[in-house]
Amino acid sequence: LYDICFRTLKLTTPTFGDLNHLVAAVMSASTCCLRFPGQLNCDLRKLAVNMIPF
Repeated sequence: LYDICFRTLKLTTPTFGDLNHLVAAVMSASTCCLRFPGQLNCDLRKLAVNMIPF
């Protein structure tokens, strides 16, 4: 996580707040289909299958 903040987000000294924001953004984006109605609705099984790399 520190490396992602340092290299991708170009933060010279990432704080725990920066790391927390990164984790929160990833979790929010990955569970969006579970929380909101729409065409991208999925269940936990489909979510787990899509997160496994091929």
